[in-house]
Amino acid sequence: MNQQNTIGIFLDSHNQVIAYVDSLSETDFLYSNKGKWTAGQQLNHILLSLAPVVKLLENKQYILERFGRIDRKIMDYDTLVVHYQAILQKGAKAPERFVPPAISYQSKQEQLKELEALLVNARLRWEDYTEADRNSLVIPHPVLGNLTIREMICFLTYHALHHLRYTQENVALGNTLSPLK
Repeated sequence: MNQQNTIGIFLDSHNQVIAYVDSLSETDFLYSNKGKWTAGQQLNHILLSLAPVVKLLENKQYILERFGRIDRKIMDYDTLVVHYQAILQKGAKAPERFVPPAISYQSKQEQLKELEALLVNARLRWEDYTEADRNSLVIPHPVLGNLTIREMICFLTYHALHHLRYTQENVALGNTLSPLK
C-alpha cells in the first residue's frame, strides 16, 4: 500500500463491509454458527475498533505528548498483516472492550450510519497530518503494540477485510445449512 492510496484503500475496505452488511436479510444478519459472531456483531466490532482511533486522531498534540514517535523501522502493509496473523495464530483474542454485544437487526442501519460517519471523520483527520507525522506518530494497539498512524490505518484496512471475510463465510454456511433458501 503506497503513501498516496493508504486512506483510499482504508475507506474502500470499510465501504465493502457497509455494502455487504447492508445487503443482508434479517436471517443472514443474525445467523451465527456455533457461537461465532453474527454479521451484526462483526460490524459492531469494526465500529468498536475504529472509534477510539478516530477519536485519538482528533488531537495530534495529545498523541505526541502521550505516545510520542516510533523508534523502529516502519512496517509495510504485508509485514503488518503477517505480524498480526502470527499473533492470532498464537491465540490472541480481542480485548473485552472490543467484544461486541448481541446486535439486533433493527439496529443495522444505525450501525451502518455510525460507521459511515466514522469514515468521514477518519478521512478528515488523516488530512490533518503530514506524511512525516503519519509515519512517525504512535498510536497504541492492544495486541500489536505501538503502531504509527499509517500502520494503524493499514491495520484497520486489513481488519475490516478480515471481518468481512468471516462474515461472508458465516452467511454462506448459514445459507448451505438452511433448507428454506
